[in-house]
Amino acid sequence: MNFLYATRWSVRIETDGTWRCEHINARGEPQPYTILNQQDALEEWPEAEPDRKRHQIPCPDCGTWWRIWPHGHAAQYYAAPPWGVTPIAPRQSSYRQPIQRDIHAIMAAVAQVLPTCVITQEAAYLPTTHDDGIWYFNLPVMVHSVQIESSDGMCPFLLETEDASGPIARTFASVHEIVEVIIAALTAT
Repeated sequence: MNFLYATRWSVRIETDGTWRCEHINARGEPQPYTILNQQDALEEWPEAEPDRKRHQIPCPDCGTWWRIWPHGHAAQYYAAPPWGVTPIAPRQSSYRQPIQRDIHAIMAAVAQVLPTCVITQEAAYLPTTHDDGIWYFNLPVMVHSVQIESSDGMCPFLLETEDASGPIARTFASVHEIVEVIIAALTAT
């Protein structure tokens, strides 16, 4: 059985090298899970020291990206693909989804209004030392991105960006509120 490890985004890898990617349907009801295996993952950082090596693998059923640290026996899932990763088309997206958090609603709402917005999630180097609850929203023509942060992907979120008057940092308690500010910041001239 998996248990929370380091953060709410993390699970401990079993001794056989596997862990579960849990799924829900559109109504939030549990669906069959997928068992992922670290042997199927691609090495991400070949030149790293053995205790810092990491791999990544997408769940073929829901498309969730997982980053794993074999040495630490930990796997973390990402709400958005890490930098430089191409999202995959899940096999059964019609009914399998990763467990939903507020960040999923925020990403969907921003993407609906700004379809060219590129959304990525911070990629932690070590599962126990870095917070991977950071997402970047960027339009191709922008120099600055909008960054939001939440340790568990749920409200409240800290939003950080820059505008003509300098850096801005504010906390938002609702999905609707932060979506409006992200869109406004990305479309400001």
